Amino acid sequence: RGQRSRITSTLGWGGEDAYFITAGASGGTVAAGRECMMGVADGVGSWEMSGIDAGKYSRSLMEAALESFTRLDAHERGADAHVDAIRGRQRLETVVQRAWERTVEAQIQGSSTLCVVHLDGARAMLTSANLGDSGFIIVRQAAPIFRSAQQEHNFGCPYQLGHHDAASRPGDAQITKVPVEPGDVLVMGTDGLWDNLADCEIADAATTIMDA
Repeated sequence: RGQRSRITSTLGWGGEDAYFITAGASGGTVAAGRECMMGVADGVGSWEMSGIDAGKYSRSLMEAALESFTRLDAHERGADAHVDAIRGRQRLETVVQRAWERTVEAQIQGSSTLCVVHLDGARAMLTSANLGDSGFIIVRQAAPIFRSAQQEHNFGCPYQLGHHDAASRPGDAQITKVPVEPGDVLVMGTDGLWDNLADCEIADAATTIMDA
């Protein structure tokens, strides 16, 4: 259990929620020609009743996803002729799969929703893998123009990666591609955000912050 929160520019968590963002986003901005990946995960709090740290699974997923992207990125830079070999969906699926495999190998107990986004500045394309009720919206000119769909087995029971047999698998994630434009704002969050604020309220807050 230990430390309950940690906030840095690339990796952090608070309670059961965790996030990562790769170095391609400088100061929260992805320049044309650059790419980055970022994600959020929400550990299932009910595991605490079984003596399991509900936030460890989400933290482990985000740490492993960041490490996987960093290694993949370094490998591609080293293989000059193949630098564009893995893009968008394929690259995203590789990172999510490897992150999940790391939790299996480490025998980490618990479960978590997951949303990971790949932003390709050169192609002006966002590709997302979303599993459960975490997600994102895209704000353009102060208005929300896209929101990721939630995945639930039934009301209040979202898809989750986890250590138990009934858990979802990386292949269950919904893959989405969305064209983006210069000036678009991406807001990612877990259900604590979506359950308490309307999309227009989130867009207003994001616009105020970006204009400050």
